[in-house]
Amino acid sequence: MAEESEAEKVKKGICPLCGAKLVFQEGCKTCPACGWSACSMG
Repeated sequence: MAEESEAEKVKKGICPLCGAKLVFQEGCKTCPACGWSACSMG
């Protein structure tokens, strides 16, 4: 099976960088463990 894309991980609520559970904060999915944010993509 192929590796999941970043977008697929985010849809499941998993951080694409470190694999921690994402939280919804300030209108964005954000990782409390490493600081990754869906709003910083693009």
